[in-house]
Amino acid sequence: NLASDKTDGVADSAKKIESFSGNLSASLVTGEHASHYMSIPKNIAEGAKKMALAKDIVSLRAALIDLSKPMVMWTSMSKPSGINVVYCSMYPGSWLQKGSKIRNPYYGSKMLSCGQIIPGMDEKK
Repeated sequence: NLASDKTDGVADSAKKIESFSGNLSASLVTGEHASHYMSIPKNIAEGAKKMALAKDIVSLRAALIDLSKPMVMWTSMSKPSGINVVYCSMYPGSWLQKGSKIRNPYYGSKMLSCGQIIPGMDEKK
């Protein structure tokens, strides 16, 4: 919705993410990343809570950074299929999205297609 310059449903989605973050399992991350993983669910929950409490689109977009950072870390370690990590150097910030058509949540309609998919982030190890 932020990519469409709308806030409808964003708070509800953030609350779902906050709740879901408690289900992330350390067993999904092995090797050198296992110890680093431990703080990520907490950071996802905190970022999602900030988004749920945001009152306007400017605040939501600012809070998205705090949610996206740990979610991108989680994605880079667990490699879920079908999820792309996209980076916008103009903002600068990253986000997760399905599909390859860029939909920038930070700029919305002003720069909807600004960003690039980070290669290899959606590939299973």
